[in-house]
Amino acid sequence: MKRFKGLGVVFGAVVVLSYVLSPVAYGYEKKDGKKIMVYGERQPAPNIDPSQFYDWSTRMLQQALYDALLKYVGNPPKVAPWLAKSYKKSADGKKWTFELVRNAKFHNGDPVTAQAVKWSFERTLTLKKGPAWMLMDFLDKDGIKVIDDYTVEFSLKSPYAAFEAAVPWWYIMNPKVVMANEKGGDMGQEWMRDHSAGSGPFKQKRWEHGVLYELEALEDYWKGWENPKHVNGFIYKIIRESASLKLGLEKGELDGVAGLNSADFDAVAKNPSIYVTNDPGWTTFGLKMNTQKGYTKDINIRKAICYAFDYSSTVKVYNGNA
Repeated sequence: MKRFKGLGVVFGAVVVLSYVLSPVAYGYEKKDGKKIMVYGERQPAPNIDPSQFYDWSTRMLQQALYDALLKYVGNPPKVAPWLAKSYKKSADGKKWTFELVRNAKFHNGDPVTAQAVKWSFERTLTLKKGPAWMLMDFLDKDGIKVIDDYTVEFSLKSPYAAFEAAVPWWYIMNPKVVMANEKGGDMGQEWMRDHSAGSGPFKQKRWEHGVLYELEALEDYWKGWENPKHVNGFIYKIIRESASLKLGLEKGELDGVAGLNSADFDAVAKNPSIYVTNDPGWTTFGLKMNTQKGYTKDINIRKAICYAFDYSSTVKVYNGNA
């Protein structure tokens, strides 16, 4: 009996780590002796540009292709240095200084420098998309200063307690690669929708929108690999139906899945060939309302909607997993 590991998520705030132990499963797809993890997901990733887009599926791919100054690690997650070797803030909380590691490199071999960090933050602030909202009220482009090749300083307009927590969402891009693919002053936006310019542990291999995304592990990843038996590749398959995800998992055609409906998840959890643990996560789902126009600009309408929402039934729909 073979053992396989994958990652799955159930709607709500439950993260599920799945271990497939089925004797009929082949688990990791083998290609030239390399282990390829095959993952099933209902949600596609239409845009992987870190400055334009982020959601559950997109971030899964972005964090494999890119690195940030800081990263969430552990469970419960804590912010830890990543591209940054160390960092500090001033006594008034307005100035943050990051010293970079010296060995980080982009996929084309270029070093990750303070200039690249500055440019990446400026690009996201300029485009005003993706994670820009997290910092744009507190950080201007002229507040980012390169001290030397491996030191960058951020001067905030006012103290912002969430600055440290936001930094892991701001991935660092290779400006040379991005701008080489600029069209009509778009700062590479069109090209970056389905191409990458990062320093992460994986690089792109196959990219078929709405079908699959395949990544290949970098054996010489600058950060190294904690597990020498790490997977050599990752195939992210778009499978819309929960029943098909469940069947693929049970047959061993998929190593991990996300997006099972509650009934299928509960059925999988009872399968003796699949080991499932439920761990509370920080993921939240919400309905956004336009506060500037239409009926929902009236705060009383918004309050009425909130009061009318049947929270108890929602929990029941997800069998208590929300």
